[in-house]
Amino acid sequence: MSIPIATTTLTVLRPGPAAGTDPQLASYGLDAPATPVQVVAGVRAHIGSPSGVEKIVNGEQTHVSYRCTADPADIQSRDRVVSSRDGLTYEVSYAVLRNDVPALAHLQMALTRDEGFAP
Repeated sequence: MSIPIATTTLTVLRPGPAAGTDPQLASYGLDAPATPVQVVAGVRAHIGSPSGVEKIVNGEQTHVSYRCTADPADIQSRDRVVSSRDGLTYEVSYAVLRNDVPALAHLQMALTRDEGFAP
């Protein structure tokens, strides 16, 4: 089943292991990730307005959190999603499948976006 109202579609990118590195180490972020691999595209979703968590780090970087509801898909924490609505890229903090009522199954996610530079 799908969410009732979608305002965007998402393309999901997952960090791939760098060439010649151990995938187990890369999964812990110990190796520099290679070009992200597209996992799925066209996932219907709605990204809500910022949740009020806006942190300014060292006066130059802003960290903003968002809530997102999407159709069930292969989305995991640390994935990056690109919104077709505005072309912005967000990092997935967590993704939980909500299927209390099977006909209304959906993903509930927290997304973050960092802008600026922190020295």
